[in-house]
Amino acid sequence: MVVHIDKLGRMVLPAAIRKMFKTSSFFLVAEGKEIKLKPVPSWEEMRGSIKGLDSKAFLKERHEEW
Repeated sequence: MVVHIDKLGRMVLPAAIRKMFKTSSFFLVAEGKEIKLKPVPSWEEMRGSIKGLDSKAFLKERHEEW
């Protein structure tokens, strides 16, 4: 699959690819002469990955900051 970058530096990911990953946020990683896009995991996917994290308290703190 070939995608093009417009004069503003934007690239459109085809809908089929976006649907596969169910996200609109990606990390851009440059490795040597390659560029990789890695999906940013959702909060739901990350829950439980940090031992001892009280998710309700964490979200309350972040909400107060925002």
